[in-house]
Parts: sequence; C-alpha cells; structure tokens
Amino acid sequence: CAISRYAGISNKVSSLGIWEYKPSTDDEVTAMLISQIIWYFIEGVNYRVKDDDFKDADSYQKFITLVEDQELIFYKSIRTGRWWREIPFLSEVTNKRKQ
Repeated sequence: CAISRYAGISNKVSSLGIWEYKPSTDDEVTAMLISQIIWYFIEGVNYRVKDDDFKDADSYQKFITLVEDQELIFYKSIRTGRWWREIPFLSEVTNKRKQ
C-alpha cells in the first residue's frame, strides 16, 4: 500500500495496473488488499505537487558530494522537502534517451 501511494505521488506515473486477480479462485482478503492498493494510489495522486522543475534555482537547494572520483548531485525542494538525485547522461552508452 505504501509503495502504491508513492507511485501515485510521482508526477511521471499515469496509470496503475493489477494483474492475475481471479475473483472465482482468490479469497476475499485478496480483493480487500487490491482495493486498499487502489485507494492508496488515488490518495497519492491527490497529494501530487509539481516541484520537480529545476530551472528555477530559488525553488530548490543543490547539494554536491564527492564519492571516490565521481560527483553525486542532489536536489531538495524548498517547498516540499522532497529529494532527487541527478543521473548523468552517458553519451557513449546506448539507451532510450539517446536518439
């Protein structure tokens, strides 16, 4: 349920799916758990805050730490206190973001 709520809070999640539920064979506890998962997802959606825009430097704090020879960059929203980590884009690696 907690994971479902966090998924709902995410600005990037647009849907939730529940698979492999068979009302004819599963017990009532499974149905109640699924309904709670859906409830917490909806609650998370209701608590969404658009605070992941890092163009406005006044809306977040930037923290840079050095681990061995690599910089780790973190952002903290001043408004909500949520944290993000910057993931560097590796141009020599084939991935979905590369066009």
